[in-house]
Amino acid sequence: MPGILGEVSAAAQERSAGIEQAEQTVTQRDDATQQNAALVEQATAAARSMEHRAGQLADAVSLFKRVPTVAGPSAPRIRVGLDAPAAKRPIVAVIAKSATNIAAAPRPAVAAAAHTDPRWHEFRT
Repeated sequence: MPGILGEVSAAAQERSAGIEQAEQTVTQRDDATQQNAALVEQATAAARSMEHRAGQLADAVSLFKRVPTVAGPSAPRIRVGLDAPAAKRPIVAVIAKSATNIAAAPRPAVAAAAHTDPRWHEFRT
């Protein structure tokens, strides 16, 4: 008889351990479900906020009016590719030409006026 009671006791312990493990699994899944629900609520709130901000942006942009322009002849399209004339020129020549154009550009008159104004003295020294 003691052998049978030992087996019954061992089976009851196994069953109890199995039930406890199942309860832990259910608890973990419940926690994950609650976390997912919280994330969904956050995402919904963020979407509503973005929708509100998009409406504000649309209202702000609606203040600007597009001025109609007179349609003139369209500029010719420049073909870009390896066979285009600019691609055959060395890049050094293009850079040198750009540097020459920049150096030859007239200087603004504002810089000269700043040297004569005594209020600009502290910035010149």
